[in-house]
Amino acid sequence: MIITIGRQPMARLNETQKDNIRRRILEAARKHFINDGYEATSTKQLAAEAGIAEGTLFNYFSSKADLMLEVVASELAGQAGQEQTSVFFEDIPESVNDLVTAYLKKILVFPKRVIQEVLLAGTGIARKKPELFKKLADADYRLLEELNQYFVKAAEQGIIKQNTDCGLLAESVFAQVFMEVIFYLYEGDYQKDLLLKKIKGKIGFTVLPYLSDRS
Repeated sequence: MIITIGRQPMARLNETQKDNIRRRILEAARKHFINDGYEATSTKQLAAEAGIAEGTLFNYFSSKADLMLEVVASELAGQAGQEQTSVFFEDIPESVNDLVTAYLKKILVFPKRVIQEVLLAGTGIARKKPELFKKLADADYRLLEELNQYFVKAAEQGIIKQNTDCGLLAESVFAQVFMEVIFYLYEGDYQKDLLLKKIKGKIGFTVLPYLSDRS
């Protein structure tokens, strides 16, 4: 039996089959967005690699832009909860930098243009696709919470000054990171290595005044 979904008539599939097709599309899109960039990747190319007709792809994702957002959201969600594995208190700025770098590496696997498109699309998807927006925003909230909890634990050990507002310190670090990423995205010759180096310096500058004499 044939049913019509979206733009292309589609044979009736069970949920496992649908999930497998969706996964193949996402895997193909991730590979080509990273290796070839957003503009150079066509939905026809992705559909062929996933083993489906191009029209069928649009039964799963309404546009290439939506597919890109799903790829980035899946990349961020797929590594949730891994940031704390190498966190120590011997060197606070270095450990905070490790947390931030783990977060950034999930994003920086994509070319600048893909990240730019995600930022531009973000203002529209909050209303149209709140679940997708939440998946994207959760990575930011997760980093903020990781930073806050790290500073709270450091304060409990007397490494950070006891009167420190740990939430505000976490937000300050995040703001520094976000602004530097914006500069990276829109300055054509700004390279990843320089971005990470600058962020490390700004983290040190932001955190060092809050360290206690014990540290």
